[in-house]
Amino acid sequence: MAFTLTHPSGYIANYSTDGTNITIPVASLESCAGANAANAAQVTEFLYGVLAAVADTYVPLATEDKSENMTISRSSTVPSDDVLRKTFTVSFNLSLPDLTVVDD
Repeated sequence: MAFTLTHPSGYIANYSTDGTNITIPVASLESCAGANAANAAQVTEFLYGVLAAVADTYVPLATEDKSENMTISRSSTVPSDDVLRKTFTVSFNLSLPDLTVVDD
């Protein structure tokens, strides 16, 4: 197999773009949906929502279905009784000198 799930809409429901603007509905990010809608105005909740949505789809893919030029991993720890820490690690192989992601 090859890396075929390349469009962001495969990771974030109802993602769209018109070539100039990107649209991600608040309801597509669990951390910002429903009763949490006010969280969409906080960069921490927005970024967590995007990373969680992408990781939820990408991490379980079979190795042969993943990009050779992007890795995503996540882990969780419990540093205290009332805190769960989620860590996301994302890396890319970039072409020089233009710094674009290397094609698969």
